[in-house]
Amino acid sequence: MEFIDKEHPWAYFGGATQKQGCGGDVILHLIETHYFHICLGLGDDTNNFMEPLTLRHLLHFALYKNYKQLQFYGTPR
Repeated sequence: MEFIDKEHPWAYFGGATQKQGCGGDVILHLIETHYFHICLGLGDDTNNFMEPLTLRHLLHFALYKNYKQLQFYGTPR
């Protein structure tokens, strides 16, 4: 991903639904070699519910960590 400014924190979020339920996944990079990986089990629902909820968790975590600038990317449709 050449368009990512790796001088600032950046994150990727996405998710999927299956017969067993749905879940979300977030990878928050502080620098190239230091990142947080967050996995969320979100019960039974759809991607339309799960992806915004995963983004919400990402933003809450970024605010908790007091990030002033954050680039984030989601699953393309």
